[in-house]
Amino acid sequence: MATPAAARPLPLWTCGPRLPSITAPTLVIAGAEDPATPPWHGAAIASAVSGARLRVIRGGAHLANVSAPAEFASLLVPHLRAAAGVDRP
Repeated sequence: MATPAAARPLPLWTCGPRLPSITAPTLVIAGAEDPATPPWHGAAIASAVSGARLRVIRGGAHLANVSAPAEFASLLVPHLRAAAGVDRP
């Protein structure tokens, strides 16, 4: 029986060399309990993007926005507001 496509590993991620060209304000959010893309992956991404910030959500899994939605939003919303130049809640 063939393995379903969704169960196969992803091909090698090759965007790494382009990360230094990102100039937009960047927030990398990682789930502390994510076995697929652990926080050290996020740290590698954040260190390659000038000015990027890394935040790790304790107890967060691969979909931290689902496993810890309030904490995810508390990180993302201020980042987006700052990036857009919006200073009121």
